[in-house]
Amino acid sequence: VSNAVSNISEPVTAVSSLLQGDMENAATATKRFIINTTVGLGGTSDPATGMGLEQREEDLGQALGASGIAPGPHLVLPIIGPSNFRDAAGDILTTLANPLPLAAKAASSGINYSNNQEDIKSLTAGALDPYVVERDSYEQNRRYEINNGVVPLTGFPEFAEDEEDKKKAP
Repeated sequence: VSNAVSNISEPVTAVSSLLQGDMENAATATKRFIINTTVGLGGTSDPATGMGLEQREEDLGQALGASGIAPGPHLVLPIIGPSNFRDAAGDILTTLANPLPLAAKAASSGINYSNNQEDIKSLTAGALDPYVVERDSYEQNRRYEINNGVVPLTGFPEFAEDEEDKKKAP
């Protein structure tokens, strides 16, 4: 089931990657979809990974985020799970074009939650407010996904240079 769900999301990944200017991932997603749909019997198996075509999922929320659109308020949607206004807008646009990716996302969310239940419980076990921990974890993960795994260094204080230091510098 997870292979078929993953295969259905490949066209969305291709379009989202194109919108971000990531031609390499768009081409990879397109190849993965064609190979897994044909050789992989409708996506029930994943021969594309065996051929060296690694999957890197993208969605319209990531494309919007990469364009600089702020996430907006945090939401927890029934069946789909955590989201925010930006990502929900991307999901709505995707659903208007084709409802299958949203169904795939709902199924994928259920599978991911099932696979990660223990991690989620351990993350929130000692928290005073489990909702805040889950919300912040989701938003940090989305920033990571939007930046394709590149973590920008931010939040460093700037120090004023002394006139003495400027004179000593070469």
